[in-house]
Amino acid sequence: MRGILEEAISEIRSTPLEQRPRLSRLPLNAATRGAIEAANRLLPPYLDGSLGLDDTGSILFGAALAVHRFIGAKTQEPGRTTNKSSDVPAWKKRIERRISLARALIGRLQSFRSGNTRPRIVRSVRIAFNGLGVRLDQPDIAEKLTERIDGLKQRIAAWGKRIRRYSERVERFRQNRLFVSDQKRFYRKLENPTPCSTSQKPNTADLVAFWRNIWSREVEHEEGPWIAAVQEACARIEPMNPIAISSENVADAVRRAPNWKSPGADGLHHYWLKGFSVCHATLARQYQEAIERKTLPNLFTTGITHLAPKSTNTADPTNYRPITCLTSIYKTLTSVLSCKISRHIDEFNILSAAQNGCRGGGRGTKELLIIDSVAGQLVKRNCRNFSAAWIDYKKAFDSVPHSWLLRVLELYKIDGAVRDFLEVCMGQWSTILCLQGERLTTGADDRIRIRRGIFQGDGLSPLWFCLSLNPLSTLLERSGTGFQFRRGGTKVSHLLYMDDLKLLAPNPARLMELLKITTEFSGSIRMQLGVDKCAVVHVTGDR
Repeated sequence: MRGILEEAISEIRSTPLEQRPRLSRLPLNAATRGAIEAANRLLPPYLDGSLGLDDTGSILFGAALAVHRFIGAKTQEPGRTTNKSSDVPAWKKRIERRISLARALIGRLQSFRSGNTRPRIVRSVRIAFNGLGVRLDQPDIAEKLTERIDGLKQRIAAWGKRIRRYSERVERFRQNRLFVSDQKRFYRKLENPTPCSTSQKPNTADLVAFWRNIWSREVEHEEGPWIAAVQEACARIEPMNPIAISSENVADAVRRAPNWKSPGADGLHHYWLKGFSVCHATLARQYQEAIERKTLPNLFTTGITHLAPKSTNTADPTNYRPITCLTSIYKTLTSVLSCKISRHIDEFNILSAAQNGCRGGGRGTKELLIIDSVAGQLVKRNCRNFSAAWIDYKKAFDSVPHSWLLRVLELYKIDGAVRDFLEVCMGQWSTILCLQGERLTTGADDRIRIRRGIFQGDGLSPLWFCLSLNPLSTLLERSGTGFQFRRGGTKVSHLLYMDDLKLLAPNPARLMELLKITTEFSGSIRMQLGVDKCAVVHVTGDR
């Protein structure tokens, strides 16, 4: 292992990122664990001499490649960002091949029974009766042909039932595994069992131009009179303590990350950060240095954005959802920062109770649905007036200004070193567009610069986005209006789940006040409302 590791690390250090082999998903068996443990014991000298985070990434990738070579696992050629595998499993192909051969043989037997005695047909019939003691010149050959044809038909029927049985078993296995790992995706697949295919691709130039126009067009927020109320609410907050990143922080962030999610530009999965545990201390030290020096290599601020179609209209460039894959080392860093910032937020109760997104231990939308159900029952039983509005933001994650993201960190008194570091990272953000695994922007100069919006692929983004909308919750709660569930109880003015906003009011006039506050705030931070997805409902108490 020592020689293989030395060779692999030297090779990766001298290989450009785009020419690195793609690591495979390894089986979790004794051989794999033994190879990883052996490489883990040999890594400390290399990590002690690491020149920076990018060099540490190369060392870890080289160690992962050495494990592949040691156990004889295959790596994939560079070029595509995702696997292009067949949808038909190997076992199904084998059974379907048997069925097609049996049907062809049935056709030849029927042709021979009809009087066709061509040499090829006769040879096929002899092969069909091989080992059965049947001669073609015996008197009951017609009956034997019929029996053989019926037997083949029964085999075909049995093979067809086997395919259905195996397919149902595979589907049950996949659904059970998906339910355990990702319930949201499980229910989404139940609602839409056939995913949208990109058979009609949009024009590449139009697709790149559309997203470049959204992300690369820098905008600045404007602070209206409402900022005074937000600053007053933030006056009670004390400054966040300076952060110190330890190896335990890194280990905890790595432990929470999924093993085999698609990697970023470096091609390194989180699985290897878990297996090579000796790297945690090195990463913690280099993370701390990066924050103090306010520098980070461009590799870690470059994402690979995969465009997933929202519906069957795949020719429309606007009908795609961006999903960005970032490097595991960068995601681990942002996960550590998110944990540190969350403690500060929880200590001073900064995040509004109306925001159900990005809350640990919560039930997400289920709690909001229960509140909706209770409100509906109260309105119906007590014949009360009720008004509500559903607000949708147009490409919310992709349109929030960077100036407002930084201003929010300042308002909530996040550590100054962290703010400065994140500002430097935002200035370097860029991404490579991909559609069906093929890169649409290849060269370094052709990458899309992110001058607006926030990555949807790292641990800090959800919390940071919720903080950017938290001042709106402050303004709505200070309006003094909302729906009162019981006499003398708290008035609920709104409910939030990430960027999905619902306004609650006792009558249309009060609802209009909440809508004006929302519109003014959204306009100030340069976020547009998706009017076609917004809705309003008014219920009067008279029967």
